[in-house]
Amino acid sequence: MQRVVWAGLTSLAVSVLGMEAEAQVVPDNTLGAERSRVRADRIRGRDGIERDSDVIEGGAQRGSNLFHSFQQFDVPEGRGAYFGNPVDVQNIFSRVIGSDRSEILGRLGVLGNANLFFMNPNGILFGPNASLDVGGSFAATTANAIQFSEQGFF
Repeated sequence: MQRVVWAGLTSLAVSVLGMEAEAQVVPDNTLGAERSRVRADRIRGRDGIERDSDVIEGGAQRGSNLFHSFQQFDVPEGRGAYFGNPVDVQNIFSRVIGSDRSEILGRLGVLGNANLFFMNPNGILFGPNASLDVGGSFAATTANAIQFSEQGFF
């Protein structure tokens, strides 16, 4: 009986460890009605390669800044995650408030020329096949907030 149990546990461990973690882009509710929305699409990047991607839309726009907030943000290898870029937006600020680090194993991009600021205080891992597809600047930080003069923190 003990051998059967160990064989079953070994099979379970192999099947769980052999599975790739399914990455996700999961918005949170901190922006209320202005929360981010995610839809699946196929996006042709600046490199001309088309790939399955999550497109992030919505968010809270304040002047030329667009704010997105997520519970979880991961990009699996072979996929992309692209932020929509309304014409009057120059900066996209993205924060992750969940308890896990972000794993960027695929393509992270912007559908336009806005600068992208990506913040996760729990860490950001860029895998060996990760790539950026942004027309503006890119900054990643493990800060837990960004202060905007008198406008407050994000």
